[in-house]
Amino acid sequence: MKTFRVLLILLSLIFQLFTLKAAGIELDSIIMGAYRPEIPSGWQSMNNGSSYACLSQDGKLLLSYDYKSGKLLDTLLNVETTRNVRMERMDGFEFNPQESMILVWKNKKPIWRRSFTAEYFVYDRLHNIMDSLTVESPVRDASFSPDGRMLAFARNNNLFIKKLDFKTEVAVSSDGSHNEIINGVADWVYEEEFLVTRMYEWTADSKFLCFVRFDERAVPEHFFSMYGASGPEYPEYKYHPGEKRFKYPRAGENNSKVSLHCYNVQYRTLQKIDLPV
Repeated sequence: MKTFRVLLILLSLIFQLFTLKAAGIELDSIIMGAYRPEIPSGWQSMNNGSSYACLSQDGKLLLSYDYKSGKLLDTLLNVETTRNVRMERMDGFEFNPQESMILVWKNKKPIWRRSFTAEYFVYDRLHNIMDSLTVESPVRDASFSPDGRMLAFARNNNLFIKKLDFKTEVAVSSDGSHNEIINGVADWVYEEEFLVTRMYEWTADSKFLCFVRFDERAVPEHFFSMYGASGPEYPEYKYHPGEKRFKYPRAGENNSKVSLHCYNVQYRTLQKIDLPV
């Protein structure tokens, strides 16, 4: 009986292969993804609920489309015609809640599975002006405040706020250090196991910025070898191998010590929040 079932399955597979062959469909085409659906590159739903924005294939345009008809509605951003700053292409974008400003980034470089650094820019839709988010790049995990007037971002394990009205930059934390202290972004464990990278959040009124601080000084250090084949984003290892060191707790070893902190934007004061609140 078992032999008969196996034979029946094999005959069924052979029949399906002949059917595909007759239809002009090759197995290699299926394996190589020739029939996978096309997914818009870097898309975001618009506030009106009836349209979405996505990047063009070459990354030069940000376009809006109608959900129902799929019709192209508008060109929201063209990187070749902006004032102040122009670029060859965008790697991603994010609107502020009011959709009056757009955060765009280029030269994206991965850190771990989900995290990356990039050069960030802020685009003013009304005046067609593109400005750098900060003069010290790259940075990571930038996001708008709910009122759309500020941006928070992380650089060198510290958290910062950019006030767009005044074009000023304020340091929220100052004790960040590689493989020791991380402010506002996830350590390796939280990113890998909880699928998060950004570990800060604005209050709804944009008056406070709350974030998690990771103290990983007691976490054992681990390293792995890096080679040119590790990827084009690691040109420093093209000709000579190296190593990448990071804090990695194995089972039973110390994890990072985490604490919650809150920054008052108006008074520029930082307070540790005792848990449970």
